[in-house]
Amino acid sequence: MTPLLAVDRVSVVLGGRPVVHDASLAVPAGCLTALVGPNGAGKTSLLRAIAGTAAWQGGIRVGGQDLRRMPAEVRARTVAYLPQQRDVAWGLAARDVVALGRLPHRTFAGGESAADRAAIGRAMAAADVAALAGRPVDRLSGGERARVLLARALAQDAALLVVDEPTAALDPYHQIQVMEVLRAEADAGRAVVAVLHDLALAARFAHQVALMDAGRMVAAGAPASVLTAAALARVYRIEALAGTHDGAGWILPWRRC
Repeated sequence: MTPLLAVDRVSVVLGGRPVVHDASLAVPAGCLTALVGPNGAGKTSLLRAIAGTAAWQGGIRVGGQDLRRMPAEVRARTVAYLPQQRDVAWGLAARDVVALGRLPHRTFAGGESAADRAAIGRAMAAADVAALAGRPVDRLSGGERARVLLARALAQDAALLVVDEPTAALDPYHQIQVMEVLRAEADAGRAVVAVLHDLALAARFAHQVALMDAGRMVAAGAPASVLTAAALARVYRIEALAGTHDGAGWILPWRRC
């Protein structure tokens, strides 16, 4: 089966320094892939290449189309991107920010359609921000703002959703809630790639884990096959406890090694 996202030997150079080296990854529709690795592993740079916001060498195909040759308007409807940076420099109401996710689906002079309103409502409910609809985003907490921006990405209804540290700055309740949303998006047929630092969330919610270190893809596969004791010791320099509960895997980083 052709993957919805196919990354083929992708390299990224920033400021003259190679930060991603020949990384390959396949993500089928219906798959939540957790992109993990220590600080400086190249996760965000690879994600930016997939989103089309960083220059890259190699091949990236989405839905069988070469990302480089994809028209901007098609890319905007196909790939939704939530960057790591959550700063918002304007005082728009939260709902208006989420509505920006519908712009790729609207004509230049067209107003908000019933389909747009439905998508905005679904996205805000999924991200648990419906109660914030009328509040200016620049007056929200960091966690509230992060969930509004996630709702904006969800409202795009794109086939590929790429999110960078979507649980950062969130309390435990909303960390779990956001991961449930991403898993549900994948289960509904999207391909989702999420950069995560929390190995417990990756082990529990991801269909696939892709492990990076020093700019290279070390392994990709089922969480239990990638997040092994040997791999965690080699890449993260930690000893971890692991097990299963209610049919899901869990990992607890325990000590440095």
